[in-house]
Amino acid sequence: GEHGFCPNADSKHSLALVSILYDSLNQTTLEAHIVPYAWSEKDLLYKHLAKVKQGDLLLADRGYPSIALLFLLRAKGIEFCIRMKEDWWLSVKDFVESGQKEMVVSYKLPKKDMELLKDYPEMIEEEVKCRLICVKLENGEKEVLCTSLMDTEKYPHEDFSELYHYRWNIEEGYKLFKARAEVEK
Repeated sequence: GEHGFCPNADSKHSLALVSILYDSLNQTTLEAHIVPYAWSEKDLLYKHLAKVKQGDLLLADRGYPSIALLFLLRAKGIEFCIRMKEDWWLSVKDFVESGQKEMVVSYKLPKKDMELLKDYPEMIEEEVKCRLICVKLENGEKEVLCTSLMDTEKYPHEDFSELYHYRWNIEEGYKLFKARAEVEK
């Protein structure tokens, strides 16, 4: 479709939204969607979940998390490690202010999201426990990750910096999609 970005835009532009489900270890695109620009990244993620299997690990950037998503991933048996914005959720903000390197938090499903889990009625009254992890980057910045990987012996805190770094391969996947496939043309 065509979109103008402000009331006095000189012309409209043809725009689309692209989303890929990417295997970060094998550097392979598993699924790609090109949709109208008005779609959201979260809508596309929900569409991709049909291709994600029980036991898989989903890495996601900070534009994706929602409590409903955490519940849906748990219901489907999909493990996750999702970067969080430090000021979006009160629990994350409190965690960052605490100065701890990790913390277990619990979430209840908001009533507004119950329709999303209609196929998983057993989850509606449950609480989802997640592990918040603060990772310090080489440049001194901190990232907060929310994960379903609760076993601290099997998944020690020190491993999460490397784990989340694999998400960078997704950006390389987008670059290949744009450069080699010339999708913008």
